[in-house]
Amino acid sequence: MSTDQPTRRVIALAPMPPEKSAYALARYSRSPDSIESSLRWVHGHSSEKFWDQFYFDYGHASIADLGHVIICFEDISELAAIRLEDEPLWDGQAKSSRYQNFASGGWFVPDSIRGSETEGTYHGILRSLAEIYRLLHQPLTQFISEREPRPESMKPADYQRTIAARAFDVTRYLLPLAARTNVGQV
Repeated sequence: MSTDQPTRRVIALAPMPPEKSAYALARYSRSPDSIESSLRWVHGHSSEKFWDQFYFDYGHASIADLGHVIICFEDISELAAIRLEDEPLWDGQAKSSRYQNFASGGWFVPDSIRGSETEGTYHGILRSLAEIYRLLHQPLTQFISEREPRPESMKPADYQRTIAARAFDVTRYLLPLAARTNVGQV
């Protein structure tokens, strides 16, 4: 994990058809790309096909609430994301720790410890957590795939994504609140 401090950004997506904005935000939560890259990608693909597959076929109802003005916060800490999401009327998507590998995403270093002895200890703890997170993923993937064989009706690529997501679902609890993330808010 990198400790370089990126420039945090706030991005508003408007005007955009609600179907496209919901598609962009749903893709944004499952891709390491910036929101700009997700938007370019979405504008080149059918939002109708996406809605049919994810909303109607898979039942991902959370994306139906995303068709409004969207504001995205990039390269913020998980703690900052929790503060944004801790609002009774909040709708949005965060970078998914279930679908994305956070191993190289870096972490936030508070200004209050930057340059102090504490910063070295802080980095050591975060590096240890990142290493355990990274090292556990492959054995967990193997373990889960042995316990849950691929159904014959499932494509191998879909199965691999599902198994990887289940392994990330376990290892994500090792991620510190200082892990960098992105949040899209409606």
